[in-house]
Amino acid sequence: MNLRTAPVPRYSWLSPRYSLVLTILFACLLALPPLGWLLDVQGVKLHENRNLAEPPNFLHTSLSELPAGIESYYDDHVGFRGVVIRSSAIFFYRFLKESLQVTSGEVVIGKSPAPDQPSWYFYTSEGMLENMLGLGLLTPEQLERWKKSLERRAAWLHSRGVVYLFVVPPEKSTVYPELLPNYLQPHPGSFTRFDQLTQYLNSPVPFLDLRPAMWQAKTEGPLFFPYDSHWNGPGAFHAYRAILKALQPVYPELVPGTMGRDFEIRAGQVSLRTDLASMLGLAPVSSTPLLDFSRSLSELNRPRFAPAQWPKDVDISLNGLPAPKFYALEAPGRRRRLLVFHDSFLPSPVFSEESQPLAMHFARSYFAWIRPSDEAFERFVELEHPDIVIEEHAERSLREVPLPLAPRDPVTPRLRRSAGAPTFSIDRINNARAKKDETIHASGELKIEGWAFDEASGQLASGVEIMIDGVFHAAGYGLDRPDLSDLSLCGPCVRAGFRSDFSAIGLAPGPHTIAIRVISADGASYKEAIWGRINIAL
Repeated sequence: MNLRTAPVPRYSWLSPRYSLVLTILFACLLALPPLGWLLDVQGVKLHENRNLAEPPNFLHTSLSELPAGIESYYDDHVGFRGVVIRSSAIFFYRFLKESLQVTSGEVVIGKSPAPDQPSWYFYTSEGMLENMLGLGLLTPEQLERWKKSLERRAAWLHSRGVVYLFVVPPEKSTVYPELLPNYLQPHPGSFTRFDQLTQYLNSPVPFLDLRPAMWQAKTEGPLFFPYDSHWNGPGAFHAYRAILKALQPVYPELVPGTMGRDFEIRAGQVSLRTDLASMLGLAPVSSTPLLDFSRSLSELNRPRFAPAQWPKDVDISLNGLPAPKFYALEAPGRRRRLLVFHDSFLPSPVFSEESQPLAMHFARSYFAWIRPSDEAFERFVELEHPDIVIEEHAERSLREVPLPLAPRDPVTPRLRRSAGAPTFSIDRINNARAKKDETIHASGELKIEGWAFDEASGQLASGVEIMIDGVFHAAGYGLDRPDLSDLSLCGPCVRAGFRSDFSAIGLAPGPHTIAIRVISADGASYKEAIWGRINIAL
């Protein structure tokens, strides 16, 4: 039987010339992202409220962690990243918002609280996505470090007759979990870092959980901006009332003001608070209800700006801000003095810096945007002589566990020195990758981070001390370093991290030598080595 095959159809668009053009276009598309990375072309500037990933340190990063480090750096710096994020956000939100919940690495678009209101945006970076899912919980060691840090500060202030209050504002996703996308809805019995810390802390830790106040008040109206991660004016008002009520057992005269008589909600600049939308390159129109003193309130009862200074031996660069952010307010006819350490939650919902509601109850109120080390904490208190110290940490910051308590005085002068060099690495200096002979700008504090262990025993060291020009400073030791999990010479080295914070006052501009002493696991001896030099620029 003679079978005839049908002729293969020929299409003009499959011609060799056309295929060559398609191949070239496809190659160009593949080359655009790395080319944009080399030329540092992003297209659209995104306001991400975070530091982008730095290149991994190939000399000090373990092989198991190196691919993730390279991927994180490339993801944050790939060419035309801003254009792609903004374009995809616009497409998904405008055309698919009814059928798809939009998500990025930092922002998730949730549900609308009412048919005539926009969908709310939620923050998912800084460990908040894992927190929503009940992942990334604090270990028992980390919980104990939180407790010891707060107890230490409370005891130090109590010895000086000062009241201490640690305040944690909840995230928008904690107050409004019902507006999260369905796949992020908390399951019954789910547990978060906030839940852990609340259960673990007890008297005498002065800890204020603002969640109950927010949950109760949200029935009265929205407490957060729809396109922003921070609470709005009404949310700030309810937080202010909860803080004063927590202080009333010590100072009964601190009676909260009322809405209408003392305070009012004023409209701020349109779309002023849209940080989450800015991370997606979007610019939605949004109202901005901010908290302000009532216009009927007498000028005599309003706080006014007062002279203020930053402690000379506290380096603002350690807080990741380009310049010190602080101010003082004074209110006539008041007696007490207040010192407040805060992050972005405190200033975001107020109409102006003079509108801080707490300030109307104190003769002097000093506000500092900083997460202070123990040394910086003490410098501020010695500068301001407050009656009350409030330290505010947003819920997202609870994963940033305080340092282990370091000895106030070096212990190695009482120990014998062993032969050989210690096993260690100095990774970062003042939040930047450590490089020998690098110029470091340190106007107050110097922060040195790394890891070390006792190689002879294969165990964690008893402690670490850092030396600058022959003067030793004890470091906080025992920090989590999961990147060291593949070190075969040390089983428990995932807790071999250290950090040393100390004053740079007295260090003259110019070169300074950094050395390290690593104390043996049995605490009987130490090994010493010179790491290198840095150049201090004040």
